[in-house]
Amino acid sequence: MSDLLPFRPLQSKDGLSHNTVWCALQDKYGFIWLGTENGLTRYEGNNSHRYYNIPDNLGSLGNNRVHALMEDGEDIWVGTNTGIFIYRRATDSFEFFNGETRYNVTINCETRKIFKASDGRIWIVTLGQGIFIYDPSGKTLHQNISQTSLALDICEHDGFIYVSCVRSHVLRF
Repeated sequence: MSDLLPFRPLQSKDGLSHNTVWCALQDKYGFIWLGTENGLTRYEGNNSHRYYNIPDNLGSLGNNRVHALMEDGEDIWVGTNTGIFIYRRATDSFEFFNGETRYNVTINCETRKIFKASDGRIWIVTLGQGIFIYDPSGKTLHQNISQTSLALDICEHDGFIYVSCVRSHVLRF
């Protein structure tokens, strides 16, 4: 008996927006969202819907290079090379996440990971601006760039948040 599981590749010829996939998410409805080098694909089993940046269309995806996905209620947060766009299911459109820190800093670089912690805060890991923490209840955004500006990934374990960074170190919050 073979240890290999059978699989069928999903490619652009099957409706994927690009063959390079950076991230994936299964939403609460069972749809698979795939962030690619050239847009976002919602795969529905037999059909797919592709989302791209359409110049001069404020409701379109703002950047086609998608690196991070996170579901929050009915919304899907989409991390791109130029910040975060929130997909609003009710209108089938996107809006730019324009949260600002108290120093008027916005997220405008490559977003590598978006993570909702057990306390409800949303952690945003960027490659260039460090770590942002968004508190949806107070609509406040805080930036932590003191330890690193080059963060890659994040997880939570036993009440601590761990962030991996370029140059082989991990931060624990």
